[in-house]
This record gives sequence, structure tokens and C-alpha cells, in this order.
Amino acid sequence: MALVAVSDITTIAKQMKSLGETDALTGLLNRRAFDHAMSVALERSRLERRPTAVLMIDVDRFKAYNDTYGHPAGDARLKAIADCLRRTMNRPQDVLARFGGEEFVVLKRVEPYQIRDFQIS
Repeated sequence: MALVAVSDITTIAKQMKSLGETDALTGLLNRRAFDHAMSVALERSRLERRPTAVLMIDVDRFKAYNDTYGHPAGDARLKAIADCLRRTMNRPQDVLARFGGEEFVVLKRVEPYQIRDFQIS
């Protein structure tokens, strides 16, 4: 009979949870983790009576790029795009995820001073 320390089980459980929430190619959150983050963000937004911005980013003509240069090159481009987007995430509550094949999504809490910028006169 093998004995496993509780701390080892806890560590393994955390690693498994992380693997289940992470996109293997980009290292970003995956769609399942995003869905959970979205529900949390919307509830927080409702309770705080503050808007949350949702940005959908779709890489145009990605299929053509993959067909022309091959899947390894396409994967490298997706990683580069993910890294570029990751660098724009400057607050802990901001969420960035890979939503689909060549789609990314960002959740950002909108600050009061930013609301003025979007009001239509």
C-alpha cells in the first residue's frame, strides 16, 4: 500500500485544475475557464453597478494563412498573438482567453473615467 502525503494530493489537484482551464497551445485560459470568469465578472459588475467590457478578437483570414504556410506556422502566429494580447493585460481582474480556433476574448472592468469616453452626445 502506497502512502501519499495530503500536500502531494493538493498539489496534483491544483495542477489538474490548471490543465483543465488552460489552452495547451497559447497558455491562456480556455473557453471553459472563460465561461466561468464571465459569469463571475457579470455578477461582480451587477453588484458593483459598474460595466464590464467584453472584447471579441477574431484573426481574419487565419484559415488562408494556415493553408499557405502550414499548421506549425499558424500555431506560431497564434502564440505570438496571445503573447501580444497578454502584454496588454495590466490589472489582475482582467481576463484573457482563447475562445476558439483563432478567436480570443478579453474581459475588462470599466473604470468610471472610461465611461465618459464612450458616451454619445
